[in-house]
Amino acid sequence: MLVFLIHVRDPQFYALPAKTRAKNGRIRVMGFPPIGIMSLSSVLKRSGHECVMFDQAHPETPNEFIIEEIKRRKPALVGLSFLSTTSYPYAKILARQIRAADSTVKLAFGGVFASLNAGLVKLQCPEIDFVCRGDGEQLLLDLLDRLEDPQEVGGVTWAKDGKVINKMCIRDSVEINPLIVTKEKTLVALDGKVSFDDNGIFKHDDVQKMRDLNEEDPLEIEATANNLNYVKLDGNIGCMVNGAGLAMATMDVIKLAGSEPANFLDVGGGATKDTVAAGFRILLKDPNVKGIFINIFGGIVRCERIAHGVIEAAKEVKITVPLVVRLQGTNADEGRKLLVESGLKLEVANDLWEAAQKIVKLTGKAA
Repeated sequence: MLVFLIHVRDPQFYALPAKTRAKNGRIRVMGFPPIGIMSLSSVLKRSGHECVMFDQAHPETPNEFIIEEIKRRKPALVGLSFLSTTSYPYAKILARQIRAADSTVKLAFGGVFASLNAGLVKLQCPEIDFVCRGDGEQLLLDLLDRLEDPQEVGGVTWAKDGKVINKMCIRDSVEINPLIVTKEKTLVALDGKVSFDDNGIFKHDDVQKMRDLNEEDPLEIEATANNLNYVKLDGNIGCMVNGAGLAMATMDVIKLAGSEPANFLDVGGGATKDTVAAGFRILLKDPNVKGIFINIFGGIVRCERIAHGVIEAAKEVKITVPLVVRLQGTNADEGRKLLVESGLKLEVANDLWEAAQKIVKLTGKAA
C-alpha cells in the first residue's frame, strides 16, 4: 500500500530568522524529517509498503502541492503528525482541504497532542477517519490491514454511526524470561508476564477476572482500594508524597542522606484527610518502617488545607514512629505554622534536603 506521512507544524515557529536564509533565499526549516516519521517510514518499507514523507511547513511542499500529489497518486492512507496546540490548527486546515479534494482517501492524525486528546480531536475534526495513539509502528501496520474496519486495532479512535469509539490498547508490556534454546536449536519460553494499563482495564471484564489477589502484596491491595499508588520497598523510611515525580525525587534524596525508602506512596493531587489517613495506616502496617517522611507540594490544593488534612489524619491514626513533614507551594508558610502549633509530635522542614536529613537522623542511617 502507498502511505503519505505529513509532518505538520507552525511555519512561523519553525522558520528561522531572515539572516539565516540560505544563499538561494529560501528559509531554512529546522528538524525535517522528524525521527518519528523516519522510523514509521522505515518500518512501512520493510513491511512491503511504499511511503512518501512531506514537511508541510517547508516552502517547497505547501498544502497545494501535497493535495495535488494525493489526487495524482491516490494513497491508501494519509497520516498527519503534529506535536502541539500551535500545530493543531494547521493540521485541521490541511485535513479539511484534503477531504474537500478527495472524499475517499483515509485520513489519520497522530503525534503527542492528538494522542492525549484523541476523543476531542475526532469530534473537532470529523474529516479525519482515525486518531492514532500509542506505539506508532505496530499500530500503523495493524491499521493498514483493517482500514475499513479498525475494530480490532488497539490504540485507535474513530467514529461509527455518529459515535466516537476509543479502542483501548491496555497491554502495557510483555516480558518473557527466561527464554532458552534447546539441544534441538528451538526457542522455548519457560516463563512470561503480561502487564496491563490500570487506566483501561475497567473496560475489560475478561482481564479483570484473571487477577489473583494471592499474588499481590496485601498493602498494595489496600492502597488500590483507597485510590493510592503504593509499591513496597526494602528500606526503613516510609514516604508519603503527592505526584510520581516528587516521589522519585524524595526516594533519591533519602538515599543521598544515607538511608533507604521503605515504599513509593503517591497520595495524588488532593492529599486530603482521608487519603493521608489511609496512607498512614498502610505505612504503619509495614514492620520495617521506622519513620515517616511526608513531602507534599501544594499546587492545586493550598498548603494550609493539606496541613489540616495531615493534622486530622494524625489525630485519627496513632502514629508510633518519628514524623517529618515538608510542605512547599501555595500558602506554605501558613501550612507549616499550623503544623508547628498543632501540638502533634512531628518535625517540620522548610526544604527537601533539610527534611531528608531530619528523618534520617531520627531513624538512623541504613546498615
